Amino acid sequence: MSNETFCDVVISGSGIFTPGEHISNKELVESFNHYVGQYNQTHSKDIAARKTAALEESSADFITRVSKSSRSGESPICGSFVCAGWEEAV
Repeated sequence: MSNETFCDVVISGSGIFTPGEHISNKELVESFNHYVGQYNQTHSKDIAARKTAALEESSADFITRVSKSSRSGESPICGSFVCAGWEEAV
């Protein structure tokens, strides 16, 4: 017989939290592209000198392709990630 210690495992909850707040892919892209413009302007000298790479703008189509979501463009915000189509998985 060994001196192994066993612990009881308890699953105290399950499910997924889907917040009520939503942001459309279009709104997300507009915000990101605004940031890209500000970043590139702030770092324009380093970008011109090739010390820093310029950021590239995104598009709602890109987000849809990457997320494999063809819903109406609405995605719940989950922390710092956009979780497209999660309502359908619940």
